[in-house]
Amino acid sequence: MPIDKLVADSKVSRQGVEVYKKKISEKQKINPIIVVKHPKKDLYAVLDGHHRYYAYLELNTKEVKCALAGDYSSVLFYLTKNGYFQPSTEFTEGVRQPVIRLHQNLKQFLANFLNKP
Repeated sequence: MPIDKLVADSKVSRQGVEVYKKKISEKQKINPIIVVKHPKKDLYAVLDGHHRYYAYLELNTKEVKCALAGDYSSVLFYLTKNGYFQPSTEFTEGVRQPVIRLHQNLKQFLANFLNKP
């Protein structure tokens, strides 16, 4: 799809864009950008792939691979199939596990506190 037919939110991480620029330059496999058609204009809004979009844009790429989402069920299918609803390793190790440990420690603390005379 011509990149000039895409519109995307500009609030993206600079680091994320640089990661994709490197991957694109190294010819690594990049998932298509998921887009939805504007109801009246000949434009497509980026639903998933903002960092990829800006990386391609900065690399002056004229055509990009896109997956057209006809409705939200196809988007949800794609996201589920590709594991987007699964937490990343970083999230699991850096956030989820510490929160679980904190919850367990608080539970134990409260149990001990309530049992003291």
